Formats: sequence, C-alpha cells, structure tokens
Amino acid sequence: MYWIEKRAGRELFNYVFCSSRKYTSIADYRSECCDYYPLVSGLIGSGWGLHYSAGIWAKVLPENYLSVNSGFKIHLSCNSQNGEKMLSAVVPYLLNKRVAFKFIVDRRCHSYVNSQMCTKSASGKFITVYPQSNEEFKNVVRELVALTLGFDGPYILSDKRMEGSKVVFYRFGAFLERSDLNVRAERTQLVQLPSGKWSVDKRTPFFSLPEGVSDPFGDAPEYPAEVIIHNRYRAKGWLGDSNKGGVYLAEDLETGLDVVLKEVRPHINDDADGISDSISLLFNEEKALVSLKDTGVVPQVLDSFVEWENSFLVLEKLPGITLGTLRAQETFSLCLATNPTRERIIEFYQALLDIAEKVLEAIYRAHDAGVYIVDVAPQNFIFDEVSGKVWLIDLEAARFVGDERAAQIGTLGYADNPGQGKPFDAQLDLSAAANVIYNLVCPVNELFPLNPDLKASLLEYISTYVGGSVEVNRFILGISADRDKNLALLAAAKASLAGMKQPQHEACYALQQNGYVQLQKRLAAGIQKNLSVMEGKLDYRPDYRAAIVGDLSLYHGASGILLSLKQSKAEIKPEVIAAYIAGVKATNVQQVVPGLGVGLAGIAKTLMELGELGLATEVLQQALNSELLFDSFDIFYGASGVGLIALELYKTTNEPMLLERAECIAGRIWDELGLEAPDDAKIIHNEEVFSGYYHGASGLACFFTELAELSSARNWFLAAEVCINFELRQAQQHVDGYLTWFRSDKRQVTSPYLRVGAAGIMHALLRCYRHSGNAIYLEACEQAALYLRNKISVTPGYLNGFSGIGFIFIELYEVTSNITYLAEAKRLGALVQLFSFGNEHELSVAGEDSLRPADDLGSGSAGCLLFISRLIGACAAEEFQHA
Repeated sequence: MYWIEKRAGRELFNYVFCSSRKYTSIADYRSECCDYYPLVSGLIGSGWGLHYSAGIWAKVLPENYLSVNSGFKIHLSCNSQNGEKMLSAVVPYLLNKRVAFKFIVDRRCHSYVNSQMCTKSASGKFITVYPQSNEEFKNVVRELVALTLGFDGPYILSDKRMEGSKVVFYRFGAFLERSDLNVRAERTQLVQLPSGKWSVDKRTPFFSLPEGVSDPFGDAPEYPAEVIIHNRYRAKGWLGDSNKGGVYLAEDLETGLDVVLKEVRPHINDDADGISDSISLLFNEEKALVSLKDTGVVPQVLDSFVEWENSFLVLEKLPGITLGTLRAQETFSLCLATNPTRERIIEFYQALLDIAEKVLEAIYRAHDAGVYIVDVAPQNFIFDEVSGKVWLIDLEAARFVGDERAAQIGTLGYADNPGQGKPFDAQLDLSAAANVIYNLVCPVNELFPLNPDLKASLLEYISTYVGGSVEVNRFILGISADRDKNLALLAAAKASLAGMKQPQHEACYALQQNGYVQLQKRLAAGIQKNLSVMEGKLDYRPDYRAAIVGDLSLYHGASGILLSLKQSKAEIKPEVIAAYIAGVKATNVQQVVPGLGVGLAGIAKTLMELGELGLATEVLQQALNSELLFDSFDIFYGASGVGLIALELYKTTNEPMLLERAECIAGRIWDELGLEAPDDAKIIHNEEVFSGYYHGASGLACFFTELAELSSARNWFLAAEVCINFELRQAQQHVDGYLTWFRSDKRQVTSPYLRVGAAGIMHALLRCYRHSGNAIYLEACEQAALYLRNKISVTPGYLNGFSGIGFIFIELYEVTSNITYLAEAKRLGALVQLFSFGNEHELSVAGEDSLRPADDLGSGSAGCLLFISRLIGACAAEEFQHA
C-alpha cells in the first residue's frame, strides 16, 4: 500500500482474486477444488490435524502442537506443473519428522504465487516448514535439499537459497502472528529475537537477518554499492519492476551510451494453464523486435545474455516519455485545462490526431512485418515531444501472423481479447489502439469492462461541454483493421478542427429535477440489493481497504454505507441494522484505531445517525481513551477527527464530558503545533505536509472553528485562523486569477479533491467565513472554484472524485446564492449518472482503481448517493426561493 490513502498499486490483484462481484481479501478465498488438499489428506494419519477454512494456505500440525514464536523457517518453491510431485515427495518426510508445515491449497493459488501479479514478499512460496529449534532446522533443511533434487521453482526473493538446491530456501521470521497497530490501521508484523526482544519482521525482497541473528550456513550476503552486470552494464537507475524482474537504466561501459536493461526471472508466469513463463516472453520480445528492426518504430536490440539464472535484454534508450505520462501533463491534457480557449482546444486535437496517426502507422508497420503487438496500451508507446516520433515498446506479448494461439496478456481497458480464448488478429490490435487514443482524451479505460456504455457517452460529453467535434469522436470510435476507412475518418477529423468552437458553458450539462430523484432511488436500490446478512454478518460491496482497516470503517466499510442510506432517507432493513450493531458490540475495540476515517470515531458517527446514542458514546469513549489518539492530529486518522465527532455527539446529548474531552484534544494540538505564535506554527504533525481537509491544516481549522462556537475556554478561532492562513500561504496563484494547491510539499502535483487538495480547503474556507464573516476566505474559495469548474475526474467518488467536489459547490451556492455554483453541482450530479452502470431500477459505480463495483462512502455508491441527496435538497431550496 502506498501514499496516505493506502492505494493498492500492484497489490490490487490480492483484492480481486476471490470474487468478480466485489473487492475482497485474498485471506477470504475459499478453494472450490482444493486440488492439493485431498492429496495431503490421504498422506496424513492419526496424530495430525489438517486445517483449512479460508485463504490460500492449508496447515498441517501435530496434535498438541505448541509452536515457538519465531525461528528459521524453510520455504520450498515449485514450478506450477509439479505441485503434486513435490507434495508427494516432501509431505511423508515432514510427517515422519513430526514437523509442522503449510502448503498452497490448490493449483489456482499455486499459479498465482508463481505469477508476476503476486507480491514479492509472497512470491514463489509453495510449502512453508516450521522447525522448532536451530538444530532441527539445520537437519531438516539439509535433508530437504537431497529430497528435492531435480525440482525447479521461482527464486524466493525474501530468502537465502540452500547451496546445491533450486527450490529450498530459508529466512528468520515469525512463526506465530503478532503485530503492532498504528494510527492508520496498518499492522507491522513482529518477530521475537533470540534475546527475547520483539522487533519488526522485515519482509524485504532480498535476504536479510534481524539484529543479533546469525546465518547458520555462513555470513549474510553483502550488496555492492555499484552494480555492474555482465561486466559491461553499470546500473544507473530503476525504470520499473514487478515480481518477474526489473527494468533499469544502465550505462554501456564499452560505448558510454545509456541503454535500457530488461531482466526476467525464471519460472514466473509458468503456470499449469500453459501461459508462457517470463523467460519465454523475453525471448519472444527479442524475436519480435529483431523482426521489426528495419521498421523504425521499435528500439534496437543491442545485446541479450544470461547472468546467473536471470535473462537480460539490452535495448536502445529512446528519447521521450510514455503516452501515459504525456496524458497526465496539464500542458497537454484538455480535460485538465482551466477554461480552455478555442485555440487551446484546437491545439490539443491537432496534437492528439498527429499522435494517433503515428500510433496507427507504427502498428501498420508491425503488421506488415508479420507481427501483432497484442498488448497495445499507453505505457507501451514512447513519444518524443521534440521530434514528434512514436515507438512501440514492451513487445513480450507479441504474436506472429499465422500463430493461431489465443493471446494471454493484455492491459485491462485496452485489449479486448486476452483471456477470452480467441486467436489474435489485426482488428484486436487496432481496437486497442483506439482505446489508447481515447485514453489521451480522458483516462477512464479501466471502467469500460464494467461500464461499456461510458465509452461513447463520455466522449460525446467531452466534445460538447469541454471541446471537440463529432468527426473526432467518429474517428476514435471507428478505428478498425480497414486502413482506408481509418484514413478517411482521420482526414474528416482533421478537417473538423477549422470549424471547432469553444463550448458555451452556460448551456449546462444537467438532468431534469426528477432525473436526480430517480438517480437517487436507483443508487440506493443498487446498494440495498447488495447489502444483506449472511450467517449473522453483513455482506456488502466494500472498498478493498476494508480488508485492512476493518469492515466497520466509515469511509471504506459498512458504517459509511449505513450512514449514507440513513441520511438519504432510504430504507435499511431491520436485520441489517441489527447485524451492524451486533458487529460493533462484538468488536475488540483494542484492535480498532480511534480515528474518524477508519476507526472508532467513524463508527460512533454512524451509531449516532442510527439513534444508538448510548452505544455511540461508549464507542467514542474508547476512541478518546486510545493510546493512539495523538499519534496523528489530522481529521481522517487523528485526534482532530475524534474531537469533531465528540462535538457532534455533544450537540445531540449535551454531555459535558464530550465538550471537555474535545477541549483537551484541541489544547494538546494547540500546544504541540505552537499555534500561539502563528509565524512559528508547525502545522503538520508528521513528516509530509499535506494540503486539504482530511490530512492537512484545513481539517484542523474546521475542528477549531466548531469548538469556538461551543466553547469560550480559549480563543479557539485564533487557532483556526492560523491553520487556514497556513493553507492560503501554500496556494499557487495563477495569472488567470484562480488558486490551486499541490498535494503536499513532497509531491507537487495539483490536487482538486476533498481528501487532499482544493475541495477540502474550500470547505474549510467556507466554514471560517461563516463563523467570522471575513471576506478574504470567501474570495479565496471562489478563486479556487474557478479552477474546479467544468473539470472531469476519472472517478465519481466522495474522497477522491467529483461527488466530493460537488458537495463543495453546493456549500458555495448555499453561502453565496450564486446560481452558477448550483449549476456546477448539477453538472457533477449528471456525471455521476454518466459514470454509473446497471439497469432502469438499480445503479452502481466502480470503486477505487475501477476493477470492481463498490458501495462504500469513500469511493463508491454511498458517497455518490449522499451527494445526490444533498443536491436534491439544494435544488428544492432554490426552486422554493424562486417560486
């Protein structure tokens, strides 16, 4: 997980492995066939227990087994074709030695741990053995080396391999689960050292030993400060990596030129279904590149070799950036432009069509040379902004004309064929090329499998309300294997640029009033259909982070879903509420963090909404007493969010203790951040200074302002002003009069969202304005609104999408009565419908990272429902005012 939002990145596959219906943890996997389980079950006898309920591992333990906390564990890897053979060879030996072990439960999971989708820390591990002493470890590991001679498997990156073996590895680690919980609900796995001290169990993608632990078979390896590969290529930097290997920038010491070095490890992607292993794919790429060397559209192959066990391909270093990188640049993207002029719109489409022509030409040349690209995606094109040239890269999936095998590799949202068992042809490359060109207009391709209707409808919206033409749309949507037709469509698209006009934003994109009411009902129905009780527990469609932070969390789990339904006056079945309350009561609060976003304060907020004030107070009291409370000060994870809910509950119950505890929190934050001396204030508690409401100073400003309206113990609004003025000093002032904010001091990317960025700061500015009447705050908010208007986010969610931005425009309308802001909120509400999918009765939206539907408050349908409900209220008020 990365960034403060805990984005999954490459770990996302862990949350889509089990279900096509929703995100769920791989720990919840239920094996339907248990291929390996019957085999092992038939080998064990009395005195042993075979344990499996869920997940990818089954455990085999002796009766009355008592494990040591930690020690040297043994891992065995195995290629995917020989799982049964290895189990048949190894399990009887381990049973005879009475050593506990676990094994991968079925072939599907075996293929997964041997794939590039698996995390590096878990990669290749097929059997794990738990010797109970160092002496037993040394005896067993040596005997396993002899027993498994002739087997092959992936190298286990976290371990050291035994000499003379290809599949036996070891590392020092925890045998029993023990972890520390931090304020962000992240668990740090712990290991007990021989000294008795507990330390972090570092699961690095290379072998390392904790302090005070020595290697029973020699010294730990030393890693050189400078890496020279094949006595010729000096590694200079990292360009990318996955479980199958790395891509590096290197210097050729013979020529002095920079080159690209691609490395792959054996037995990765070598699965029981016949998908080519990583080395075969690298050889395939070399063959394709050599076939295309005279076309001028691929990098030249400079060298290939095997170093140790890994295979390398050395390629010409091309100038430029990937099309994915180009699309993310505000200087290029039309959807990121602020109030683009007609000239800016035409300039964008001229550049787009020029790139599109070169993309198609590159594919045509490849096809004419007898090569299908297969994995046609933005990251696999290099574009040189100086020369305007386009190259194809990463051709490992390429097929040669006449090869009737189905393509197995592709990028979601681009290639239509991979995994569907169809032979590849030119049309599939060209349809993927159309999706690449589409991505340069708006990067929503990952949504297409869930919401295929979005493709044409969003392009029509962009051309009408952002800028474009019918002819450009026809070209993008009409690209096919018919080259003459493509040429004619391209010519018509280019000709249309001369007559392109700047959109009139006054003709606002919106639904009729009843349209928003129907949208509200359909979103609620989509949530209700997927919210039920199974075996006494809630079953629903969460965000994937619920697997980490807990099923009851406000923004990722069940609490936010119930909160949204309740505030939208939608029906919640009594058995659902009963199961939720039972789940809260059964929760071990010592294992739940205190914060609003993912912890106890968020649960208390939902209980309050459900009318369970006594239980809400009890849960919030646990948050207030948490040892983690002051480990962060922000609204999402930290003390100010807990304080805000204490004030909310105080206004309902008039319980003095709640106000007193909120004052204590505020006083602690005031003192530690030095808010008495504004010029010296250390606004941020942690290392990175984020902008925005949930992780920045704006959230603190809202907490202090709320407290100022309920308590006169100190001049709390002084602290609020210090915080909001800090945010204003971080703003980027643009010549066109609008304000923007970078994500943080360490990541200077403009962010518009509620969680991090402009929308959250606007909420705080309005809160401070309503309290103080200081026009500076309203003026700054309206300057920020200039940037956000008429933009498109690629997700409709609340925290990091346009539903959260829509909330802010409703607030701005309510403060100013400026109908322009309500019109912008209506536009965003109509976009929620555009991005939704389902039927005439029920709608859903894709969750974060767009691979599964989700109903959570932070990224899914619940956040959209809450926004639409608030929008309906604002529209009704506006109609009443003008009646």
